[in-house]
Amino acid sequence: MAEAISIRGVGRDFAGRAGRVAVLRGVDLEAPDGEFLAVLGASGCGKSTLLRLVAGLDEPSTGEVRIGGERVTDCDPRCAVVFQEPRLLPWKTVEQNVALGARGVPGTTSPVEMLARVGLAGTERAWPHQLSGGMAQRAALARALLRAPSVLLLDEPFAALDAFTRLQMGDLLRETCRDRSRTVLLVTHDVDEALRLADRVVLLAGRPASVAADYRIDGHEPARLRAEILARFGLRVAA
Repeated sequence: MAEAISIRGVGRDFAGRAGRVAVLRGVDLEAPDGEFLAVLGASGCGKSTLLRLVAGLDEPSTGEVRIGGERVTDCDPRCAVVFQEPRLLPWKTVEQNVALGARGVPGTTSPVEMLARVGLAGTERAWPHQLSGGMAQRAALARALLRAPSVLLLDEPFAALDAFTRLQMGDLLRETCRDRSRTVLLVTHDVDEALRLADRVVLLAGRPASVAADYRIDGHEPARLRAEILARFGLRVAA
């Protein structure tokens, strides 16, 4: 199967008061077309930095990131990103916000149709402040999907939502991305979310961080795999 995402020898350093601070070092990771990959790690370990490198929103200090065999460019048009916050423009309607996802992309689905797909039919003329947190994230997902990206990048998009809404959004995401040959990369610190949504889970750990473990979900007993992942972070499952 072709590699949609290829990350090889990637490191990222940032300037600090005491000199350069390494956040990522020697990250090697590949995801084939159509895979739902979750990158799991503690807060501050560099998950979001890695996602920004894949999106072309930042450049690696070492190594390279490729999509479909081609090096990632600035704000790579093959990617769409959903952040933790919906980032809807308050002076535009919901439909107008979603339409922003299709700028420069001909022949896409209409914003109205995409809103219906994510369960927001009838909200086209609403303003962002009139939406609940879950509805706003649905609009953000619709905006990302409207450009029909080959790679969908999710930066803890459900972290600010209540537990029930998170489950709803997870189901919506799986349903929307199913059978569309779209590669999905989700970064999260939620073990249960990663195991429920992904085909494969990669653990990012260390300072600077690198890939500590790589699990395919198929063939693993969920409770045992959850316990093994938690143990890698020094946590125990209650008896």
